[in-house]
Amino acid sequence: MERDPAAVSVRRATADDLPFLRTLARRLVAFEGLTTRDPDAIVASSEDTLADAVERTLLGAPAVAVLVAEGGAGELLGCALVQQNVEYFTGEPEAYVAVLAVAEAAERRGVGRALMEGAEAWAVERGLSRLALEVFAANRGARSFYRRLGYVEDSLRLVRLL
Repeated sequence: MERDPAAVSVRRATADDLPFLRTLARRLVAFEGLTTRDPDAIVASSEDTLADAVERTLLGAPAVAVLVAEGGAGELLGCALVQQNVEYFTGEPEAYVAVLAVAEAAERRGVGRALMEGAEAWAVERGLSRLALEVFAANRGARSFYRRLGYVEDSLRLVRLL
């Protein structure tokens, strides 16, 4: 498929989007090299997290938003879950992208970029000057994508299974 960012629009998720959002959870583990996590547990947790966030958004919670990307014909392409957090070291409020997932058929069409722009706009609307996220170390494609958007690797989390 051709990349056409103009054909991608971003909006707030509705309850009708939940079945699609649940299918995207599997995309969060669609890379090689996941070492210390159970992919099925990640998928299940992400499905629950997205459903909870949509519910909180629909109830008017101001500190969370689930964004959905649509194509020109209304096709659902991806989602982002952004929320307001407190930065651990400074105690200052920041925006945090907890989930970014793009449907496999929509890869390389500007969907991820459009969703990240939506998350950034959401943060700016709330007066937040920092947007953070986490990415699995082995997810080279995602790390490269974020670098192209201007994100820098700020910390490194180490894990030892006991």
